Amino acid sequence: MNILDVFNTDPFKVSTLTAAINERPYLPGTLRNMGLFQSEGINTLTVDIERIKGVLKLVPTSARGGPGHKHTSEKSTMKRLSIGHLQVDDFLSADEILGVREFGSATAIKTLQAEVLARAGAIADNFMMTRENWYMGAVNGKVLDADGTTELWNMFDEFGVAEPTQVDFVLATDATKIKTLCNQVLRTIQTALGAAPYTTVVGLCGDNFFDKLHEHPEVKGDSNSFIEKEQWSNIAGPWSYIRYGKILWINYRGADDGNGPGIDTNKVRFFPVGVPGLFIERFGPADYVETVGTKGVPLYTRTKVAESGKGVEIEVQTNPIVLCTRPGVLVPGITSN
Repeated sequence: MNILDVFNTDPFKVSTLTAAINERPYLPGTLRNMGLFQSEGINTLTVDIERIKGVLKLVPTSARGGPGHKHTSEKSTMKRLSIGHLQVDDFLSADEILGVREFGSATAIKTLQAEVLARAGAIADNFMMTRENWYMGAVNGKVLDADGTTELWNMFDEFGVAEPTQVDFVLATDATKIKTLCNQVLRTIQTALGAAPYTTVVGLCGDNFFDKLHEHPEVKGDSNSFIEKEQWSNIAGPWSYIRYGKILWINYRGADDGNGPGIDTNKVRFFPVGVPGLFIERFGPADYVETVGTKGVPLYTRTKVAESGKGVEIEVQTNPIVLCTRPGVLVPGITSN
């Protein structure tokens, strides 16, 4: 059996490798573990977001027996956004392939498939960190590319919504009224949500912000402030979290080297949890002929023999978009001292 013919067998088909790579466990991630994002596959390269303001209005009285006041139906607006495309390629050389003995045997094929999946899995882990970084971007209202500056989706601009005013908690000042500032945050979020229900408000905190909040006299002196032991333990991990002022404060742990998802040490980002359709994630199909018309999945991988004949090319890709559909609920915070 020709060595390279192995890569034309069933274990190396796009469908087989893609199914295997999508069975890999997710890496830990605070936002991913919160289950904020409603994820679905789509069979197009764009996402349409329909928006209706839904503003409630007072109805004046009318004369009995006379005509009623005319109801004006609100017109919806449609926003079309394109999905992203992330792709990383690797190469398995002929010399590396020759390291597998008894070529053509079932054992050898399994060994080769395991090597391909191991390499694809290492790429997939980077995609998982990228997803967490995009989730953080959606929570901030602006999803940035890997360079940290290029905007992929600016939700405030896309939906024509002004970013809420940043709230300064001045946590190094003992006299700061924390609960009053919490109420300011909650009112801003509730106003932006209108009649939409939610379960709680989360504040993702940088290290310095969280430490100062935890040690603030008002918070330490309130017997109603407590650390939750069970419900959020799988989200924050070893990092701490407290509930105070009707807000769940989580000390967000980002990338240890600073080159990935994270939050400024003196800042906090507030958002509501439990709002249907607030945070969405969509996956488009790969740019392969065999995936045309199919719903996208989080990851795709495939192999093909290099034109040079000196090895096998391994490709891993994902085609996502992550959005906050009501960016007016994303309230920024800071401690200036």
